[in-house]
Amino acid sequence: VKRCLDVGSGGGLPGIPLAILKPDTHFTLLDTNGKKTRFIQQAIIQLRLENVVVAHARVEKWSPAEPFDAIISRAFASLNDFVSLSHQHLTTDGRFYAMKGQRPSEEMKALPANMKIVAEHELHVPRLDATRYLIEIIPHE
Repeated sequence: VKRCLDVGSGGGLPGIPLAILKPDTHFTLLDTNGKKTRFIQQAIIQLRLENVVVAHARVEKWSPAEPFDAIISRAFASLNDFVSLSHQHLTTDGRFYAMKGQRPSEEMKALPANMKIVAEHELHVPRLDATRYLIEIIPHE
């Protein structure tokens, strides 16, 4: 992945930790909340992350210069809203990655017909007595 968009980044999760782990990937952290985007910008400066930029906008109204190979979200919206609002920013062979608390069975059933779940990953967070999920989705015809 060369370019990744973190939609509804909030305080910078998961975009900032991913940017630290993947210095060769360019990350754009997008959020509508100005206070949060200012915080993220300060964190980027303090951490000296050169592979991250911040955008303060609504995903459906935003116009990036080029599309992304991956779009990730954590607690942004339902799966349907996530892919519907951000699909125009994904490359034709790109993937969506949705981080969810519980397995979103009903949300998975409600995905648009042109979206396909290709993987579900159970995530075990240290010191957290709960399972989290990462759902991989691709556009298909």
